[in-house]
Amino acid sequence: MPSPQRHAFTIKAQHASVNSTVKAFFKRCYTRRMAQLTPQDDYLKTALRLPRELHSRIQEAAAKSGRSMNAELIHRLESSFQPTTIDESAVADRLLIMLRRAAQLEMEFERQQMDLDLDSE
Repeated sequence: MPSPQRHAFTIKAQHASVNSTVKAFFKRCYTRRMAQLTPQDDYLKTALRLPRELHSRIQEAAAKSGRSMNAELIHRLESSFQPTTIDESAVADRLLIMLRRAAQLEMEFERQQMDLDLDSE
């Protein structure tokens, strides 16, 4: 009959073996599931060097948004290529304000010129 120490060691070894087998099984299942969800042929693996601070900021943003770092990078890159919408009415309103101000400045300048002409006479 094995000693209690030997028996405990055997149980720990068996537990470690089962534990690693279970982990490997779930990893394979997860990898297969991810491969089924994401067509890997549509992606290219790219090595990227980032400044440490930027890397940290991306990791923080990914954690806040609940995305992986890769998904966060893809999201941000894709959004940078989206056309920005321009509020034409806001642009027209701002342009009108600027034109009115330019007309006021021009009138003020002409008044000052007239005052200078009168002073010089």
